[in-house]
Amino acid sequence: MNAVKLKISPLRHLTDAMRKIEHWLEAGARLGEFLVPATESAHMFAAGQPVRPVVG
Repeated sequence: MNAVKLKISPLRHLTDAMRKIEHWLEAGARLGEFLVPATESAHMFAAGQPVRPVVG
């Protein structure tokens, strides 16, 4: 698994999404993003790096 994408629904709590991302990283994902439509924001994550917001 190289990359994953997660769209966070209004009913999903952000900490649940972060747990899922941690699981993906532990399983071998190297790059991914999650989208939060409610706030119109996106965040990138990469193995060994902190999650960072996407700006622009």
